Amino acid sequence: MWIVQKMSSQPAFRRLWLITWVVTIPTILAFIGAVPAYVGAALFSTPNYLPAVFQDWQTATPTPVPGYLLITEVMADPDGDEPAGEWIEIFNAGETTLDLSLYKIGDEEAAGGLEGMFQFPPGAMLLPGKAIVIANQTETFYRLFRLLPDYELYDTHQFIPDMVKYLSWSKGYIELSNSGDEVLILNEFDQRVDSLSWGTSRLELDPAPPAVAQGHSLERYPPNHDTDSAQDWRDQASPNPKRVDLTLPTPTPSSTPTPGVTPLPLLVINEIHADPHPDLGDANGDGVVNRSQDEFVEIVNITGVPIDLSGWGIYDAVGLRHAFPSGSLVFDQCAMVVFGGGQPAGDFGGSLVQTASTGGLGLNNDGDTLKLHPVGGGDFISYTYGAEGGDDQSLTRDPDISGLEPLVKHSTVEASGGALFSAGVRLDGSTFTGCGTRSQITEFFWRVVDLISLSD
Repeated sequence: MWIVQKMSSQPAFRRLWLITWVVTIPTILAFIGAVPAYVGAALFSTPNYLPAVFQDWQTATPTPVPGYLLITEVMADPDGDEPAGEWIEIFNAGETTLDLSLYKIGDEEAAGGLEGMFQFPPGAMLLPGKAIVIANQTETFYRLFRLLPDYELYDTHQFIPDMVKYLSWSKGYIELSNSGDEVLILNEFDQRVDSLSWGTSRLELDPAPPAVAQGHSLERYPPNHDTDSAQDWRDQASPNPKRVDLTLPTPTPSSTPTPGVTPLPLLVINEIHADPHPDLGDANGDGVVNRSQDEFVEIVNITGVPIDLSGWGIYDAVGLRHAFPSGSLVFDQCAMVVFGGGQPAGDFGGSLVQTASTGGLGLNNDGDTLKLHPVGGGDFISYTYGAEGGDDQSLTRDPDISGLEPLVKHSTVEASGGALFSAGVRLDGSTFTGCGTRSQITEFFWRVVDLISLSD
């Protein structure tokens, strides 16, 4: 939505030029090799994506919804310029989209104080499971991390939206003290949503986590763990803005093993359809039930960034079943669905859809092992199922993505409503949060453009 805010003040000829840039420049850049070919392919080869960029020029009215907003990383003592290199990362740990325009963030703990408090601009939204960064200055942040932030405190880049001073709370600036300071988030009623203090400051946490060395950040771990104590935080020697660590802490060994959650890989085999129903098994939507072509594997990306699977393959006990072609880009929190064959019809929730390059997946009804890894390389992720795969329906994680193994029969999950499969979408038919999202596609494009312009 921020593209509208940043561009709406431009004259008509400027807006026309920007639209022309969207259509032509990435294609030209890919052609001459200035950017990877998959960038152009991901943005422009799929018909569903082209109009999406232009639809984002209409300003939507945000609807306040409940959520769970946490501070997850703070850089108070950056390598290089201060406070220009300072930044704060926040994370939506809830299950609903947040209207960020209702929230403020800053280092002034009391109304009327001398430090800073800034509000998110109108239209700012944060999807569930996503992290964003508020940088002091975009140019400095980019030099340090070769990434663009989502917002900046001071206007140094025309395409990065600016935070707005919240003068009802304070009139100062956010300049984080290395030895001890605070960061807090306020809601629409100016109540604390989350807060952190470190080093010599005990105003928010007492005891507080210690201050960290220059170039280190304070990181919440796990990112959705909030006990309002210093134990929520760790010294991060390798700051990783915009990417939260969703792996679980290694449990302390005990004499009596306790079943627990196995840390998930960053790519998840979420659903396997080995035995389509003879009458209701048209999973690829082409109007014909074919018990080979309607087989599918659904893989979800939870890496935190778009990932290019070009050159990777899906294997079973026999060998290679599908080689991912060039341009196989899967957005974060989105899925890739590979069917055995046919002519897949439908949008599949905006997931990336392909058919097996070898002519079929060959999934055995009575059991098989699937592996995903680079062609010729070692295993990356794998899953083995047994006779439960041969019951005229798919096997799925319950809930999607985070469900434990073994996968369960699709129709037995309450959220499925008795459906036999859900190719490209969640159990209940809703889309994965990163799939087909106009703002993600637009954001990815502008990041590519800015990486080129900033490197000039």
